[in-house]
Amino acid sequence: MIITVCDDDPAIHPLLTGYIQDYFHQNKPELANSLIINNYQSGEIFLKNPHADILFLDIYMGNLSGIDMLKRLPAKYHPRFLIFITTSREFAVEAFEMNASHYLLKPFTSDDVFNALDRCHIRDTFSPVMTLHAASGLITIPLSSIRYIEAFNKRTLIHTISDTFSTYDALSSLSEQLDDRFMQPHRSFIVSMSHISAFYYDHLIMDDDLEISLSRKKRTALKEQYHQYLAKITRRELS
Repeated sequence: MIITVCDDDPAIHPLLTGYIQDYFHQNKPELANSLIINNYQSGEIFLKNPHADILFLDIYMGNLSGIDMLKRLPAKYHPRFLIFITTSREFAVEAFEMNASHYLLKPFTSDDVFNALDRCHIRDTFSPVMTLHAASGLITIPLSSIRYIEAFNKRTLIHTISDTFSTYDALSSLSEQLDDRFMQPHRSFIVSMSHISAFYYDHLIMDDDLEISLSRKKRTALKEQYHQYLAKITRRELS
């Protein structure tokens, strides 16, 4: 998960970063280790790398206000949750008209930040994600959307249900962010078992008809891993 703080007051950044980290360690520890917090001191800088699942945005900033910055932000980069930071309630109505989840009034406390993050319904909304370096900067991809990951020509391709993302991050590095729904049938592929349509002795077929060979040395172990996954899914459906 990427959380971005955009505020022209440099003193705000370490304070707010600390509160955010405390919140996740106390309330969502399974996401704490993968949490990325970016800090920018102007809207112009943020627009060069406009990635955020949650955006803490100062309304009053130098040449470009937070509200004006949002108006320039392409729709595809709009954060899932927006929390305004302000010294006045003057823009509160306009803030909520821009679908803000909450706003923080300076000076704020840790309880204020915790309350703002609670309004993002993090415990219910955020499923496990993978974070990777793309051409446009750091991005996050929900694990549930990934079909398979492929090492190809010094790049790694992440194939999702709707798109394909390219990164120079190594396959081995990305694998550390995955959970037990994934298996590695071949040194160049990691697949989501939920997207396997057929499993044979020496290969498997994905639900987009891609055939992937099984490693000769790991065939027995891979078959057992897939059977355990199917058994787990069956128990969940019957419970």
